[in-house]
Amino acid sequence: MRSISRSCSVLDLMMRAMFGIVGIAMAMMVLLSDGGENYPPYVESVLPGVVEDEIVVYTVGLGSGANQALLNDIANQTGGLFRY
Repeated sequence: MRSISRSCSVLDLMMRAMFGIVGIAMAMMVLLSDGGENYPPYVESVLPGVVEDEIVVYTVGLGSGANQALLNDIANQTGGLFRY
């Protein structure tokens, strides 16, 4: 099993999920996150490509300190839904 660091970039994980695991883009993904952007790439640099590729992202905010605004924005811009 691959270990994931406790601090990570939300969009870095999205990009790894989209391209790193299976080598092809997906049409939909579910992002479970606290929405923390601890290091690049940041949402503002990656989200336009996700929208352009028409990937629908459903987001679920985890933890009491979840960045709900960011996760809601990701879901809204991609046609997905946000839940907390």
